[in-house]
Amino acid sequence: MVCKVLIATIEICAIIKLSSVSKEAIIMNGAKAAVYERLQNLPDEITDEMEVVERLYVLSRFEHSRKRCREEGVLSDEQVTEHFRKKKEQAGLWS
Repeated sequence: MVCKVLIATIEICAIIKLSSVSKEAIIMNGAKAAVYERLQNLPDEITDEMEVVERLYVLSRFEHSRKRCREEGVLSDEQVTEHFRKKKEQAGLWS
């Protein structure tokens, strides 16, 4: 329900702006468009504003992580295992 209210508010603001500003000025920048799209994809069962904020934050972090994986690459399971094995050895936790 909160999502529908937020989306309706955004749409009303856009309509109000259309009457006083050119259409080109209304085109959302990348950040606004991303938030708007994420709001549309949230389930309607969310009833708390803080849950909406939390979900948007989590989605943002996931997108950031996916971007880093694309740009910097990922580690194999063996590389991760070896990394943490060395950390444990250095800390004296590995027998």
